[in-house]
Amino acid sequence: MNNEEKILNLLTQMQVQMNDMQSQMDNLETKVDSNHQEILLRFDKLENQFQELEGSNAANHVSTNTKLNKISDDLDFLTHKEFQTEKEMFHLKRKLTKQRKYIK
Repeated sequence: MNNEEKILNLLTQMQVQMNDMQSQMDNLETKVDSNHQEILLRFDKLENQFQELEGSNAANHVSTNTKLNKISDDLDFLTHKEFQTEKEMFHLKRKLTKQRKYIK
């Protein structure tokens, strides 16, 4: 085998290797594109779920605030009623004390 044949053989081998490498790179590019599309889909799903959760959370927040406002109103009312009851008891005791004085 002369030098020219050796060089031609080496060039042919290099060409085959380059073709194989190109094929591998094409396969990797396809995989990367596929993975990229899948990741984008997952991000879209996550974004949608986050938006749904945010809406649900806002509704729960409003509901909780409404309930807390009602509890606050109920406590204010009970405090008022307790004060009124204490006042009535005071008047009844005073009246009872006066009546006892007149009875003796």
